Amino acid sequence: MPIYCDFTLSKFEDGAIVVKLDPPLPIGGMQLQFMLGRRITALPDYALVTKVAASGFGGGQSGITVTNSGQGIMSIRINRADTSGLDPGAYAGWVRRMDVGNETELWRGYGIITQ
Repeated sequence: MPIYCDFTLSKFEDGAIVVKLDPPLPIGGMQLQFMLGRRITALPDYALVTKVAASGFGGGQSGITVTNSGQGIMSIRINRADTSGLDPGAYAGWVRRMDVGNETELWRGYGIITQ
């Protein structure tokens, strides 16, 4: 079941979205994908910002840092370059597990990007 949470980001500033899965779900070893767009959709073509965490990426290199693997807590780094081309307003974010045969939405959130 997806978890709903709000976030606020400022255009032209670095920021982060902290995701806490509730109920807690161990996410160690999962391939995770975060997308930010105007609406939640299953199609990555509509994503304006995409971050991934997969094997081979460590320490937040990919934009997602798993901060507590056993409890399902992660931080998604949003760089100023990610929001520089976006208009202020309402956006949706979502995290999906992307392992082959296990594609599942784990989290979705709605928030705003401010000027």
